[in-house]
This record gives sequence, C-alpha cells and structure tokens, in this order.
Amino acid sequence: MTKIILLGITFLSSLTWGAESPQVSPCNGQVHLCGMPYDQVTFPMSHNGQSHIGNLLFDLATTTDSNINDQDRRFGLQLRDGIRATKAPVYFDEGMAMACHGISNGTKVEVKAKFCAKWGVIHGLCDKIVDSLGACSIDPAGRSYVKYLSTLKRFLVKHPNEVFTLFIEDYTNDLKLLADGVTESGLSTYIYPAPQSGPWPTLGEMIRDQKRVVIFLDRDFDSKNRRIEEFPFFHSRAQWVWSSRYHFEKLDDLRKDQYDSSRSDRTHLYGGQHFVLMEHFITPWIGGSRRMAKKANQLEFLRDRVDQYRRDLSKKPNFISVDFYEYPKRKPGLFQLVEELNQ
Repeated sequence: MTKIILLGITFLSSLTWGAESPQVSPCNGQVHLCGMPYDQVTFPMSHNGQSHIGNLLFDLATTTDSNINDQDRRFGLQLRDGIRATKAPVYFDEGMAMACHGISNGTKVEVKAKFCAKWGVIHGLCDKIVDSLGACSIDPAGRSYVKYLSTLKRFLVKHPNEVFTLFIEDYTNDLKLLADGVTESGLSTYIYPAPQSGPWPTLGEMIRDQKRVVIFLDRDFDSKNRRIEEFPFFHSRAQWVWSSRYHFEKLDDLRKDQYDSSRSDRTHLYGGQHFVLMEHFITPWIGGSRRMAKKANQLEFLRDRVDQYRRDLSKKPNFISVDFYEYPKRKPGLFQLVEELNQ
C-alpha cells in the first residue's frame, strides 16, 4: 500500500514538474512592473533627448565644455539603451514643426554677448547674422517633429512591452500643429488619454491595451485660443506634473539644492495622482556639460538628491531627467538608481 501511494505521488509530481509554466512578459524590462500603476513607477529620462550633436561655433564661443547638445547618443539609441522618458523642445522653423534645441530671442542676446563681442570690427555684422538665424539653425541635430515622433513609433512597434513618456516644450504656440504631427507620425494609436477620475492603469494594463505613450505638454492654450482639452493626445503638464528647480550652472549648486517649501504648487502633490519630475543636470551656458554629468550622474550623487526630495515631498520622483545619461561609464548611475526606486 505504501509503495502504491509513493508511486502515485511520484506520478503526480512528474505531471506538475513536466508541465510548462506560463511565460510572463516583462513590462519596461521587469516583470514586477507589470502590476505597478503608471504614476508609481520611476522612469529614466533624457533631458533634451533630440539634441545629440554639438555646434563647432559654440566651441569657439565659450571656454566651458558646454555646447548646444545635452546628449551624445541619438534618440533611437537612447530608446535602445533603456531611456523611457524624454523632453523635446518643438519650434516652428523652415515651414514646419521642428524638434531641436532652438534659439530664442534671449539665447540670441547671449550668443551675441559671448561670441560676436569677440570679433571686434565685424561685431555688428556678427550681430546681424545671429538676429537672422532661424529657430533651429544652431542645432545640427534638429529634425522634423514628425520624423522625431516616427522614431519613437518604430521603436514601439518592435518592442510591444514598453511604455514611454514624452514631455513637449512647445514654442510653436499651435496645439493643432502638434496634434497633427502625432497623427502623421502614426503614434496616435499608442497614446494613452489622461483619466478624468480614478487611478492610473498599471503598466501591464497599458501594454495590454496598447496605449503605451503619455505626452505631457507645457501649453494649456495656444495663439488661437484653442485649449488643450480639445486635443486628447496631450495632458497638461501644469495639471499633472510637479517639477524641481532645473537651472544649475555649477555642480555645487546641484548638490545644495533643496525643496523650496514656499512654493505654492506643493499642494498639487496631494491631489492623489500627480507626478514628480526631478531635473538633474548642469547647464553652464546653453547646452549641457559632459564633464559635470560624469560626476552628477554617479549613483551616490543622484541618490542623495533623490533622498532629499523624497523626505521633503513624501514621494519618490516619477521621472529623473539627466544630460549625457550614459555617464559615468563603467560605474553605477541613472539606470541602477531607477531600478532601486522601482523595487
């Protein structure tokens, strides 16, 4: 009788162990993220991810290592490396919407002061040339907004288990132009519309429904008084996202940064469904500093600043935006910290 029972147990065990376990696909590279709501996940983010080529003239115009670009790797490679959020400025230039590190009137004043002033007798001619520049003239990596979005769309087609967030910094003042670009690029089918009430979905639910892209826009109405609510592709950054201070010219400024308790927008964090964007980069002039990024992006440096904000806000950041994210090479940095925060 004992032998019969043992044989039965052995037979049942063989059935159990012989059966194949159902395969669970990861979400953004991790299985456990599939069950995590979108607004509780931390995403690695590239600051000005569209700008990855320096301008030779800028090397002559400044004694810092800052150029026009904030990244070294093009957008498609950033996606391949694991970047899952980015911010892109969009201007109207050359008769179309362009994703570029553009030149505003304020930037032109800086360029004339730092560059043209060095040219002595042709100072005036240099000023006129700068004043005549189009918005995207100084960015060698500038490209059509539609082509930029198409790069993301192609990545999503090839990687069906990835969720991505795009922050658009708008200088076109034309919401319809931006929305038409989303449609033309083919990205519209992947856009997740912001919930009017209730919780945000999990990454697994967004992937199941193939609504895997969230776009935050920093403009709530445009020059024709069209409001963001008329364009379901876009979510108001002012409504949904709290951002840290973003302009630092020295590493020590970044190290000493603390949450300003006098800021009135802290109340947004207690609405239940709001996001925290931590800006973490050095801007000595117009673009980023690769030399400073090698220090600022080190794991301990990043972790200290994140911990400070977690204590002050009682919430971890949802997006950590950095320049030259691949640094420091051969040392832990952005991706390792994000993995820690998502445990």
